[in-house]
Amino acid sequence: MKNEFIIASLGDRDNRKGTVRLKEIVDMLGLAELQPQFFTLRSDLENTMARIFIDLPEQFSFSTEIPLYYMHINMGGHLDNSMLLSIISEAKIRFYRAIGWRDSAEGLGTVVGDVAVQYISEAFYGEVMVVDMTAREFNKHGFDVVFRVSDKASGREVGRGKTGVVFYDRQANKVALVPESFRSKFPR
Repeated sequence: MKNEFIIASLGDRDNRKGTVRLKEIVDMLGLAELQPQFFTLRSDLENTMARIFIDLPEQFSFSTEIPLYYMHINMGGHLDNSMLLSIISEAKIRFYRAIGWRDSAEGLGTVVGDVAVQYISEAFYGEVMVVDMTAREFNKHGFDVVFRVSDKASGREVGRGKTGVVFYDRQANKVALVPESFRSKFPR
């Protein structure tokens, strides 16, 4: 029985930008002579595992730039997946401030209910990320912050995703309704 290793590529499902050729990976790892006996290369990633695909809006209401520091980079030499979430958190605070919202305004804070990220390509130390954001999908307790992260110099998309945000009354220790003062800042 063969062991099956899935060696996947980075890129979007339509045109596979940033794709690393599987043969190059096999050659680089010195696995070419093992392939017929021990594993099968699979490039049909969409047929082998569940994937998240995030649809982006036509326009974003906010944009900010965040440079990549050494602390953002993992041992592989590129942006660490967890550090992308850190960058998104910083951008979200800037987004709130740009619209005049401060956590704890009106006695309410926000908490993250969920996060979905689609990693598109690598990013490297010294690059400047442009983070575009907008709020959408409002419900009575929260909304989604949809984002796209791109390299400023090349325009290369690095990632995209959404964060589900819920308003929270810290004093009462319970979920709260979206304040009208916040909701009114976005078209209905």
